[in-house]
Order: sequence, then structure tokens, then C-alpha cells
Amino acid sequence: MLMGKIKRGARVVETAIGETLAMSRSTSSYLGNVSAKNLSNQDASLESGDLPMETSDRNREKQAREDVNAMPVVETTYATCQTAVLLAAVELDLFSEIGHGYNSVDSLALRTGYSTRALRILMDALAGMGFLEKDADRYPLSAVASRFLSTDSPAYLGQFVRVHQGDVLRGSWFQLAQTVRSGKPPAEATENVERFFESLVDPLYTLSLPAAEVAANAICAYQNDRKLRVLDIAAGSGVWSLPLARRDPHTRVTVADLPGVIENVTRRFVAQEGVADQYEYLPGDLLDIDFGETTYDVAILGHICHGIGAEQSKRLFDRVYRALKPGGRLLIAEIIPDEQRREALFPLLFAVNMLAVTPEGDTFTLSEYRQWLWSAGFGEVLTIEAPAPSPLIVARKT
Repeated sequence: MLMGKIKRGARVVETAIGETLAMSRSTSSYLGNVSAKNLSNQDASLESGDLPMETSDRNREKQAREDVNAMPVVETTYATCQTAVLLAAVELDLFSEIGHGYNSVDSLALRTGYSTRALRILMDALAGMGFLEKDADRYPLSAVASRFLSTDSPAYLGQFVRVHQGDVLRGSWFQLAQTVRSGKPPAEATENVERFFESLVDPLYTLSLPAAEVAANAICAYQNDRKLRVLDIAAGSGVWSLPLARRDPHTRVTVADLPGVIENVTRRFVAQEGVADQYEYLPGDLLDIDFGETTYDVAILGHICHGIGAEQSKRLFDRVYRALKPGGRLLIAEIIPDEQRREALFPLLFAVNMLAVTPEGDTFTLSEYRQWLWSAGFGEVLTIEAPAPSPLIVARKT
């Protein structure tokens, strides 16, 4: 699915439809010359007093219309081409093979048995998109591809690419017009949502871990007593609480999540980190689980609110507030749009994703989160800069 504004579309468009663009540029040049001549003739006529001022205004409006370029429409239409190119390269495992030294078209074709012509076209596009470098006839991996798209890397995100182009998401995205008419996502999106998120657990761990480490540093600085009681709500892999458990063997974490997620996902990650004896579990639906009262020093909501929507998030804040000790803190990791919802594109597109796959999901501004947290009783609400799509939010119970 998408992070940051969509970039480099023009280069892909130029590769895929070069002839069309050339024709467009020629036509634009011709129209520009004709318009310039017309305006010159009209100005001369105006000087002689032959044309009224209204005609000059109309000509300027016409020129302004001719200056509008259609490329934003073309580039957005071809944005799916970029996704298809990346998905094909992941499915063919080209990044791993290129990383093993088969970084020319001929050597890669010999290694894989794939079409030389097809590989050259695909590799040119990948270079234009920034996933490969290009040096004469060689296409070495870019730093991003080396770290995230080669199966040799522990931070491999190929599964993230595959899942986002699978039937559940693509089927929902391409039924978006019907979703706008009804206000509800396709039935298959909500029916398969648990399976969908389970398939995303490993790549989301990779994506979230750097920010989780930053959050743990901040929380440990806030909480002088390191023997923390932590509530990790809808924890998944436990990525947001694991750095806290690793820092202090006396920290105890309670995971509240669906039974299948706990058994198939959370326990696996906790065991891999060697902190299984520090975790206990509350199986159930996060909207119904009783978290108790004044029990925890820290509560965590890692990318939960956008999936459940505004009203459920506000009710959840009320329940978390009751579960925290006085002075306890709530950590929220989210994808947050700017206040006017018009600058940063990724949070706005992510809101569309929530529209496509959830009944109530959305993205919410920082001012909305602050108001909901204050209404729940939280006092101080701070943000922490982290390697994430948006700053982290930390709210303190007064």
C-alpha cells in the first residue's frame, strides 16, 4: 500500500509511453506558438483601439487554460504501472539474483531463463523508479532495494508488497466507487481482515521496530521506576512492547489480542526475543476486554485507532485511562494527516485504504487525538519524533 508522497511517476511514464509524451510536447509547443502569435496580433489591434478590453481578458483566460498540463492525470493513471513493475520484480526474486552479482541483462537472463527483452524493459523501469542503479550495462541494487527487497536481508519487505497487491486489498480498492456510494467496504474485505493482518505481521515488525526503539527510550526516560507494568493492546507481534521488555527483565507485559493472533503470532515473536517469561495474555476482542483499573504504568496502541474509527477510539481511550496508574502513560503510534488534510499525501491515501477495507476506519489529525485524550481525562499530550510516517503521541494520566 503506499508511504510519503508518490514519487518518480514522471520517469516511469516517460519510459512506458514515450511516444505519447513526445506527441504531447510537440502539440503543446505548436499550441504555444499559435497562442503567442494570436496574443501578439490582439495586442497590436488593442493599441490601435480596434478591440474592447473584454476581448483581452478572454484571451488571457484562454491562454491560462492552454497552460494547464494533463500530465497529473496521466501520471496518476500510470501509478499502477509502478506497482505492477515492483510486484513482478518481487515475484521473480530479481533483487536477490541481482544482489548475487547477476546485474546485467544478459547474465540475469542466462541465470533465470527469462526473456532478455522483457528483463531489459523491466530493469530500466526499476532504475527509473530508484530501485536499481544503472551504470552502462550494469544494474546494481540501490540502497533501498538491497535492504528491503532482497531475500538475503533480515529486513525483507517482499511479503508487504505481495499482500498489498493480493486479492483482498486490490479487490477492495477497485470497488472504491461502490464503497463511496454505500459507505461500506465490500463484504470480502471485512470477512478476510484477520487473515490479511496476520500475513502482514512480519513486514510490519520490520517497519515499526526503529520507531518502537525510540518510543522505548522515551518511556524509560519518563518512568524512573524501570519495573514497568505494560498493557499492549492488539499487540500483533508485540513490536511496540518488546523493546521495553528487552531493556528490563523485571518489566511485565500483558498482551490483549485475539486468541488466534496470540497463539500464532505474539508467542512466536516473544519466544524469539527470549522474553516469554515476561509476557502474559488477555485473549479476546480489544473492544470488549476488561483491562482492569489503575494497574499499568504504560499502555500501547500501535496503529490501532485508524482501523476502528473515531467513536471506538474515544471509548478505548476512556477504558485505557481507567486501566493506567496515576502518572501512567499511553503511547499511540499512528498515521496522522496535517490539520488541513491537504499537504502530506500518504496519510490521505491511507484514509482511503481504511475506507476500502474497514467499516469505520480513517486517519485523524493531531488536534483530534489531543481533544479525545483530554476528554478521556489525560493531561499532558506530547509528540515524539521517530522514524515513522508520523510523530508518536504520548499522553499522561494526571
